[in-house]
Amino acid sequence: MTTPSPAQTPHVHDDVAPLDDVPTAVPDDHDVRATFRAARVRFTTPRRKVFEVLRDEAAHLTAEEIADHLASDAQPVSLASVYRALPVLEDVGLARMSRLGEGPATWELDHADEAFHLVCDGCGDVQHHRGELVRTVSEHLHADHAFHATSVQLVVHGRCASCAIDDEQHR
Repeated sequence: MTTPSPAQTPHVHDDVAPLDDVPTAVPDDHDVRATFRAARVRFTTPRRKVFEVLRDEAAHLTAEEIADHLASDAQPVSLASVYRALPVLEDVGLARMSRLGEGPATWELDHADEAFHLVCDGCGDVQHHRGELVRTVSEHLHADHAFHATSVQLVVHGRCASCAIDDEQHR
């Protein structure tokens, strides 16, 4: 497998303000099993292992990166099994797919819609932010366009502070 360039694989900064105002609960094994039971979906070993990688890494990962994490496991999970597990995790509400740029889709633990992504087109960094913006957009769509959004993924592309400074220095 080829390793994607940093611009293709986002690096996530989850420690930026204002994340502290919205607690993020990561489900434990009991909650995950209960989620699968409630959805009447089998909680297979590959699904569990893929979920654990998403939980432990707390980052946007491609299917290939998840498979790479699992390759050294005593019971490795194949790339095909990873690809089969991810949509199931999404269907039961444990994972979320994002298209943050031109590269491959990335996956992360599911999170509330009030979280949105700032993607630096220079270095590929991704920053999670939480606030009222997504709710404001949803309310606007409902009130002004009679559109009832069921899910919102807001991705904003631009330049992070570091890349903007580099841009200025190279002008």
